Amino acid sequence: MYDAKNSQIKFYDDTINYVSFGYGNKNLVLIPGLNIEQVKGKALQFAFYYRNFLRDYKVFIFDHKEHLNENYEISDMVEEIAYCIKKLNLDKVDVVGVSQGGMIAQLLAINYPDIVKKLVLVATTSRNNPTTNKVVDRWIVLAENGELQELQKNMLETVYSKRYIEKNKWLSILVQFLFKPRLDQLNRFIILARSCLKFDVFDKLDKIQSKTLVIGAALDQVIPVEFSNELAEKMNCQKIIYENSGHAVHQEVSNFNRTVLNFLVSSH
Repeated sequence: MYDAKNSQIKFYDDTINYVSFGYGNKNLVLIPGLNIEQVKGKALQFAFYYRNFLRDYKVFIFDHKEHLNENYEISDMVEEIAYCIKKLNLDKVDVVGVSQGGMIAQLLAINYPDIVKKLVLVATTSRNNPTTNKVVDRWIVLAENGELQELQKNMLETVYSKRYIEKNKWLSILVQFLFKPRLDQLNRFIILARSCLKFDVFDKLDKIQSKTLVIGAALDQVIPVEFSNELAEKMNCQKIIYENSGHAVHQEVSNFNRTVLNFLVSSH
């Protein structure tokens, strides 16, 4: 169904898991944000969620390599994705990056302008800032201390807007039911979270040649909307700000995927 596949790529002495789906003749790489969950085995789940893209695109979501060292950085993630794109002979790709995925997407477009055709940057920033660092630092401390309930509660309350949480009361119950990470997953999350704290490509944004859309959320408590505005202004690109959404704007806005698709397929 959806031509959804779970696959692996050998990456030197490690492995990168990825999922693919869709029937289109164009290639799209989706880069998710900081998360405890991994993509392995979730091809059908992702395909259903991103079903709007199935007709126009062959969609790829690459996980980080299986074994992460302590000094793992955004630049390492970029090299992994570039390696996978070349290994699969994808040629030009469109890229959508959310939050930390948006950081990866920016640096991918900077370092590999020949790979990235169109770019969508969602609820992200080109450089670290006190608000984001404070939020991420808190998550790291809670994860290090094994305070899973508090971590789950804190992430829920900061990632989603109050309005969305109140409207979807099932969300808290679902997260509590699903949020049971193993120790190795927590350690992985901590390493990934730390990589956000030193990210800064603001002075390199002029190297991005891709046609770009920046999407921000006025109620974002993780990466304040001012950084979406700053990003769009610096790049002189199209911008959409959702006034009633939080950091998880890609989940909160019902027609989000359709809006992104419309940008990607317009004058492609």
